Amino acid sequence: MIDEVQRLDNEALDYLLDDKKGRWFLMRLLDRARVNVPTFHRSAVITAYNEGRRAIGLEYMAMLTTDVNHITKKQQAEREYADTMARLEGGKKHV
Repeated sequence: MIDEVQRLDNEALDYLLDDKKGRWFLMRLLDRARVNVPTFHRSAVITAYNEGRRAIGLEYMAMLTTDVNHITKKQQAEREYADTMARLEGGKKHV
């Protein structure tokens, strides 16, 4: 059963990564999961909440980085996301 779930997860991830809107969705998910920002807060409760969000994001990040094809598409998604965010922020180009 676990192999079948993993296969379905990979197929769904491939489906998302093959579409620009799917790539956007994944990048927004990772952003909202606070994967690339500190989660510490002076309140232990808020830190724990942030870490919970981050843990989910890290699971998806692991799925994106275990296959060369996924890594290439993740990099494409990151470029597209950075360019779109720069445009929305007023023309600043992210490199």
